[in-house]
Amino acid sequence: MRVCWFSCWRSSKEKSIALSTAEAEYMALSEGTKTVMWLTEVYEDFGIATLHESQSY
Repeated sequence: MRVCWFSCWRSSKEKSIALSTAEAEYMALSEGTKTVMWLTEVYEDFGIATLHESQSY
C-alpha cells in the first residue's frame, strides 16, 4: 500500500475581518478548498491518482 502525505502550510495577514463566527468559518473553508484544488492539480501534474473526491462539511 502506497501512501502519499503532503503537508501545506503558510502564514499571511488576513485580507478581511470577519464580523461573525460563521463568516470566519466560511472564509477558512474557502481558503482550505482553494488549497485542496491546488494540491489536486499538483498531484495530477505528477501523475499521482487521487482515490477519493474531496468533500467539505
